[in-house]
Amino acid sequence: MSGISKRYTLSIVGLVAMAALGACQSPGGSDPTATAPEQTPCTKATQASPVPLELQSTVNPLPADSANIAAGRRLYQRDAKPLACVECHGPAGRGDGPIGVYLAPPPTNFACPEVISDTSDGELFWVIREGSNYLGQVTVRSEIKRPGRRPAGTAMRPHRYFLSEEETWQLVLYIRDLQQADEG
Repeated sequence: MSGISKRYTLSIVGLVAMAALGACQSPGGSDPTATAPEQTPCTKATQASPVPLELQSTVNPLPADSANIAAGRRLYQRDAKPLACVECHGPAGRGDGPIGVYLAPPPTNFACPEVISDTSDGELFWVIREGSNYLGQVTVRSEIKRPGRRPAGTAMRPHRYFLSEEETWQLVLYIRDLQQADEG
């Protein structure tokens, strides 16, 4: 076995071992003493930059019909790139997804009526497109602890390069539908 192949094989074995250990220690994993993750508090994330005035009162231009909500559900559950919303926000939108439970601050809890009712369609559209303070602060290179990284208010990344405007509006419809389903 060549030196490169040996290192490659050892790297793969190491990654598999780390993944196995991580699964044992994750909430709901095989650790019998693990507790279920707590519900994310009802707090509103900060935006990357102020929502433009024209979007603050914007109402979703798409009809809230079953086709658009189903398209939003597919994006939320699996098709959104680079990462499906469910991974952080969880299946019911409570901020308790498999990645979200490890984020600080936690993802927005869409099941909280006080969060969603105080958020316009335009604001949701903006946060999905622009992120939630992911690149909000510009610092000089000497202030960055890890070169090339900027401090993030939350881990919500901008999706403007991955989702069309129509897909973003479909996600807004589905997020509203999640909150209504939780109330019902």
